[in-house]
Amino acid sequence: MNFSSGKPVGVLGSNMVSSEGCMSQCDEYGNLLFYSNGKHIYDRNSTLISSSLAANPSATQSCIAVPDPNPAS
Repeated sequence: MNFSSGKPVGVLGSNMVSSEGCMSQCDEYGNLLFYSNGKHIYDRNSTLISSSLAANPSATQSCIAVPDPNPAS
């Protein structure tokens, strides 16, 4: 799941179900870290991490990922 070629690569076997609002987060090398439809968060292996989000997957902006400005060392 690397984007080093500069071209997007599809993720096969994804659990993503969303009409509109969704997000994905990658590291600085383009490797997928996690993704969400605003209700569920999945890791790079499509394993459910959390289902505690309350957004509607059909909302155009149902979720956003923001890096922690003070990550634990």
